[in-house]
Amino acid sequence: MSSLIIHLYIGKKIIEKYNYSNSFLLGEIMPDIIKITGIKKEITHYMKNDREYDLSLYINNNLKENITDENLGYFAHLLQDKLFDKYLETRAVPVYKNNNKYAKYLYNDMIVEEQDFMDRLYDEYAIFDNILISEHGFDFNKIKDIILKENKYNEYTNVIKEQLIKHPVIKYNNMELLQKDKLFEYINNCVLEYDKYVNNIK
Repeated sequence: MSSLIIHLYIGKKIIEKYNYSNSFLLGEIMPDIIKITGIKKEITHYMKNDREYDLSLYINNNLKENITDENLGYFAHLLQDKLFDKYLETRAVPVYKNNNKYAKYLYNDMIVEEQDFMDRLYDEYAIFDNILISEHGFDFNKIKDIILKENKYNEYTNVIKEQLIKHPVIKYNNMELLQKDKLFEYINNCVLEYDKYVNNIK
């Protein structure tokens, strides 16, 4: 999993490379939008278990006939989540004590409660999101307008609007868990891995 803005930043790169329509960006956010409405992540993200994505199942169900740019965007989201989880596993791993779940940071061996881990992760998402917007020319306001225009799902409209205007309250003001240079490597790798898949799909 990565942030909504990171997903859309990668999606914009893919659109520019393949000349897709803007519906690709809508597909980029739909797995998380549908999950927020109460559908289990195992279903929305085509997961075999809590750590493994079944990309082949999504391809077989949605990208064999009548391929749409929106469905390709949905697939890109799943691929990005898979690759992000792989990166995150180099920074932190789950540990269990007395049947309670904690997180262990691999870069300093600190063990923290699961909620503290999630707080730091989402704070660092927000920090990196701001870097993409302020330092790398990502016009998020323009992307918001594009997605709202492309949206054709009345049942998800309110959730989409809420997610696009969400302003996180940041508790941590520095990046320790995530690494700026590694996140840019991750972004580039997402595009390269997408290339491999899409060349086999079409």
